[in-house]
Amino acid sequence: MAAARYKMISIPEAQATVLQHTPVLESETVPLSAALGRVLADTVTARDNLPPFPASIMDGYAVVSSDGPGEYPVVGDARAGCSSQDLTLSPGQVAYITTGAPVPPGADAVVKVEDTQPAAAADGNAGSQQRRVVICKAVPAGKDIRQVGSDIEAGAVVLQAGERVGVAEVGILATVGAASLPVHRRPRLAVLSTGDEVVAPETANLGPGQIRDCNRAMLLAAAAGAGADAIDLGIARDVEGHLEGCLDKAIAAGVDVLVTSGAVSMGDRDLPKPLLERKGTTHSAAAAAAAAAACLHSGAVSMGDRDLLKTLLERKDATHSAAAAAAAAAAAAAPCLHSGAVSMGERDLLKPLLEHFVQSAAAADAASAAYLSLTGAVSMGDRDLLKPLLERKGTTLLLLLLPLMEP
Repeated sequence: MAAARYKMISIPEAQATVLQHTPVLESETVPLSAALGRVLADTVTARDNLPPFPASIMDGYAVVSSDGPGEYPVVGDARAGCSSQDLTLSPGQVAYITTGAPVPPGADAVVKVEDTQPAAAADGNAGSQQRRVVICKAVPAGKDIRQVGSDIEAGAVVLQAGERVGVAEVGILATVGAASLPVHRRPRLAVLSTGDEVVAPETANLGPGQIRDCNRAMLLAAAAGAGADAIDLGIARDVEGHLEGCLDKAIAAGVDVLVTSGAVSMGDRDLPKPLLERKGTTHSAAAAAAAAAACLHSGAVSMGDRDLLKTLLERKDATHSAAAAAAAAAAAAAPCLHSGAVSMGERDLLKPLLEHFVQSAAAADAASAAYLSLTGAVSMGDRDLLKPLLERKGTTLLLLLLPLMEP
């Protein structure tokens, strides 16, 4: 019996061989809007503190914690988006404060509005008196205040080189002002089927001995799903000149990876392996460097072999998992998914919920979205206007995504 010219190897051996001869792709700079699914080529750090000022977690009153419960004059308002530096508290004074507002100098705690009540006017005429409020509960210093840099400190590493940018990472990058990012370019991966018996999937009536090409469709989908720029090279016939022309076309196109299927047996028309040997160096019949292109050559690819392709692409620092994104459009009576300002700790809460809603509204386009996602204004302040507005517009499904606060 004649010995096999090409040694049969296991999938782990093939993976190791491919990875051994796979370089990391060069980097390119993309805007944040195009970063989803890409792999970072450099570390990203925070340029400033988050929050950059002591910020109130609650709507309520900024207080001097040592004052304790009692009735106090309200000497001013501290609102989100405004400076509070011209409002300084002294002992015996309080200031109304909204969620996210800078805590005024002199205050060291916030009492939430639920733990207060308006003070009755001394003469029964509320309009003639300075605003006053009753603080019903003592709070410790620092209560309901996010300190400077408590979420992210200036200079802190927020994402490492080699991390894949997902939906949550986009939010982090926007928070630290990373408007453009160095990422590894996507690999260009070409897929070529071989065999006279193979025909296009759209072939309605199969001829004698013909089968539809399932490998190429599956491999192109796997490559695209892994983050590659997939190129369809069609079907090469069992003629050496035609096959060589297809291979030369792939090399000329500058592909990083060429994946072929079929013609891996010992027949006289199993042409790819001898051709690849003439074009460059082969490695255990698993991978061949042809000019500047790396060639991964496989037989009829089963589901188990997809791990080989995925591992190869991960080594090229270009894989990504598909991330669902919700199309947001204002529809008068549409159900509404409404969330507050989501900090780093809430990422795990928001992402599964969004994915659930996206799946149920996958057929909706931006002009007729099934859900309207809003952020902010979910607290108890006098400027939290969205909830009443939505109730007037129609029936709302109101889901408040809030941090877990201690009672």
